[in-house]
Formats: sequence, structure tokens, C-alpha cells
Amino acid sequence: MTRALGAAMLAVIMTMTAGATAQAQTGELIGQSGAWKAYRAGSGGNSVCFITSTPIKLEGKYDRNNRGETRVFVTHHGRNGEDRGVVSSVAGYRFEEGRDVVFSIDGKAFNLFSDKTRAWATKPEQDRALVKSMKRGNKLKVTGVSSRGNKTIDTYSLKGFTAAMKKIDKACS
Repeated sequence: MTRALGAAMLAVIMTMTAGATAQAQTGELIGQSGAWKAYRAGSGGNSVCFITSTPIKLEGKYDRNNRGETRVFVTHHGRNGEDRGVVSSVAGYRFEEGRDVVFSIDGKAFNLFSDKTRAWATKPEQDRALVKSMKRGNKLKVTGVSSRGNKTIDTYSLKGFTAAMKKIDKACS
């Protein structure tokens, strides 16, 4: 899949997941496992289920008061294969244009493309590989560079990730 097609898919997915934090506040919390919370919004084929977590550690030379919410998401949109297990991240700032964001799971690196304040896997195969690694891993590090040139490294616990995924697999099946 080309970057252009990926960007088009991104636009569709962003529309579907815009305000995921707001959804978490208004959607149904279906469970929490370790560091991960699982949510469902909608019903039937229109349901969206996702898990989300916040960092256990934030690193970088920047003013913490100038940074917004930071989260990683894995989202299921309905019941279709390529719309399931979509990995994304919000950094709490605008990424440097054209710069990839690196997800590192116990030393294994994945380059995700960034668009404004979000990072996404480049294709469904990468989503699947990320989810597989996250299920087996202990820690996830997300490294990004802001539009101001500030490098950030956010560390997430993967404790409870697999159990949280099982909750959304069941809720959106």
C-alpha cells in the first residue's frame, strides 16, 4: 500500500476514531486489565471497540505544561478484518511533518507514519505484527519528534494488553 493510499485510509479511520478519549468518557467501559482499559461504543456492525493506555514514563526536554494527552490505542471498527486491530498513538503535540514515529517493543522497532498529532501503522500487516509483539512484550516505547524539534520517548506497560484485547475481540465480534 502506498503512503497516499495509507493517508486516505487514515482520513477514514481518523473520522471514525476522532475523540476517542471523549468516547472513552461516554462509551461503555467493558473492562480493565493491568494498564489497559477496554471500551465499546455503538452496537452491531457499527460498533467501535478499543483498548487504550497512558504512559508510565515520559522522557524528553520539553515543557510538560505544553503537552496534551498521550495515549496508545488498538481499535476494532465493526467486524471486518482490515478494520480490526488498528494501532495508533496520540502524542499530545504536533509531529514534525514527514517524520516517522518509532514503536519499540522489547527492542523490536516498527516505524509508523505520523499525521498531525497521531501516528498510525502503515498497513494492516504492520498492525497485526504490532499487536502480536505487544501481546508477547513487556514494555512499549514510543519515540517521536515534535514540530518544534523536541524528541520524546514515552514508555507504556504491556501488562494486561492480551486480556484487554480479548475483551474487545469478544465485544466487537
